[in-house]
Amino acid sequence: MALSVKGLSIGFGVVGLLYILILGIMDVFMGMGDPLVMMLGSVMIGFDKSIIGMVMGAVWGLVLGLVAGALIAVINNKLAGGKLPPIKEYKRIEEKGKAEAPPEAPPEAPAEEPPAYSPYPEPEAPPEEPAY
Repeated sequence: MALSVKGLSIGFGVVGLLYILILGIMDVFMGMGDPLVMMLGSVMIGFDKSIIGMVMGAVWGLVLGLVAGALIAVINNKLAGGKLPPIKEYKRIEEKGKAEAPPEAPPEAPAEEPPAYSPYPEPEAPPEEPAY
């Protein structure tokens, strides 16, 4: 099955943006995650412990997520050999499916009603008393 390159890249981009944005908010306002922000700041130019750095990191997260999502979708589609048909093809497939609907089966006779279900076991008959 083919993956939508646009859809997967947008999804990864939004997740990357939110992740870096939340990480930056936690570092700026709560002081948590400073080592991770410093490590990512060495790769993402402009990402540091400030409001502007937080916005720059969010932009980096969006861009890197877009690239990662597009690469994953393209590689998956090449390996799977799948292709998404154009939108016109979807309409043709829907129309074709409607035209080939099987005829309705004749109504069946009503089935016997099953016995009522009870979660409790049926009471056992009392044992017969032996004759003396």
